[in-house]
Amino acid sequence: MKTNRFLFLLSGEAVETAVQEVKALFEIFGADCGEILREKQILIVESNAGPQAVKAMCARSAEIRLACLLKATIESSSLKYISQVNFGFVQSPFCVRVKNFSGEKRAIERDEERLASVIWMALQDLGKKPAVDLTRPRTTVYFVLAGEHTSVCEFIWKREKGEFAGRGPSEKPRFHPTSLQPRLARMIVNLARAKENEMLLDPFCGVGSVLIEGLIVGAKACGVDLDKRKLKDSDVNINAYRRLYKSKNYNLNLPVVVSSRNGKMRAEIHGFKPAFFHKLKAGDATKLEKIFKNNSVDAIATDPPYGRSSIVGAKNIDELYSKFLKSAHKVLKKGKYLVMLYPNSIDALKLINKKQWQVQKIGDIYVHGSLTRKLVVLKKV
Repeated sequence: MKTNRFLFLLSGEAVETAVQEVKALFEIFGADCGEILREKQILIVESNAGPQAVKAMCARSAEIRLACLLKATIESSSLKYISQVNFGFVQSPFCVRVKNFSGEKRAIERDEERLASVIWMALQDLGKKPAVDLTRPRTTVYFVLAGEHTSVCEFIWKREKGEFAGRGPSEKPRFHPTSLQPRLARMIVNLARAKENEMLLDPFCGVGSVLIEGLIVGAKACGVDLDKRKLKDSDVNINAYRRLYKSKNYNLNLPVVVSSRNGKMRAEIHGFKPAFFHKLKAGDATKLEKIFKNNSVDAIATDPPYGRSSIVGAKNIDELYSKFLKSAHKVLKKGKYLVMLYPNSIDALKLINKKQWQVQKIGDIYVHGSLTRKLVVLKKV
């Protein structure tokens, strides 16, 4: 099977977590992901995935900024080495872009013109008729400068500004100050390996930030919360975005959601045959086995409460988290993932039963304002 090398430019806010998200996305899509190089915000991997599959991965990512197919790695950006690259993959019209992580001050526009002239001559030597178009090129060639090496790449995907706009905490119909930013919610959904048409559970769903991002990537989202008012808020938010995306003909494959009628949860079909009976359930996250069957949940992604007023059924926060992890282990399928955020004041390693969970990742994550919290990725043993 053919293998390709891909270069990813990641968000610089939490590079290690971004790397883990990339690897999780390859796992979600059932593709290999062999790490070759990690330098600053750059990650190079080798995989049996094709460019179109990688483009789909990027579309549901939170932390990938740019993805390219790596064509060559050379020692420097000097014309001597650039001219040795085989530019047969370039189709006209083309354009050149430079990303500089070398630490050197460079005139980027001048670099792009200089490198474009090399490609122009190379195409002529190959018997092709070169042309440049900076707005609608058929091929965009990226030169990524980092350390002592230059990567020559073919553009696959780039994140557009404002992709998560309109779903921020204050932009939702029902607001709560502690709800997650959509990008962070998307990231923990991906780290939990929530696949299309599989069940994603948020046991502390609040006003639905994680559920909304899970629905957008095609998961069958289920929310649990002790506060029935938050469940109603979550329902309002989910329905609002579903109607919005439907009206704009977004191809997001949002499953049918549920509303509360006469105390019972019922599907809101909105003209579609429901593919799944979505659930919003009032319940205790420390007793999930009373709501779901054992080994029935495919992924868990959540941001548990950390205020004193939120402690129900436990003496303190540590006990709440410990009981939650024990209950979550019962309902999650073997080999599947649980991802949660938690405050710095909690020693998660002390609370995690190593016989039940394999710790995949613990790290710091920026939430909002001056708030930095911990993130843990657990795999059920």
